[in-house]
Amino acid sequence: PPASGGGPASVLLYEKGYGKDAAAIAMDAINFAREQRIDVVLVDTAGRMQDNEPLMRALSKLIKLNNPDLVLFVGEALVGNEAVDQLKKFNQAL
Repeated sequence: PPASGGGPASVLLYEKGYGKDAAAIAMDAINFAREQRIDVVLVDTAGRMQDNEPLMRALSKLIKLNNPDLVLFVGEALVGNEAVDQLKKFNQAL
């Protein structure tokens, strides 16, 4: 939503802390955005290592439950050629 006085748009942070169901929090955030007439919701799932099965299952659940318009993989440049393996496993989880 725009800031008061016609200034630049503001960004709202919707967070519920760590150790919770990411898919449910994302759904709550999306519903909150709809109620507030907010057009864009960015869900950050940082730390989803491709070798960690529980985290990748949680990512898969998040995608299936919330049906996002766009899913981005952001890899770390320092991993080199391992990034290809990371991306393959990321795609498999989806």
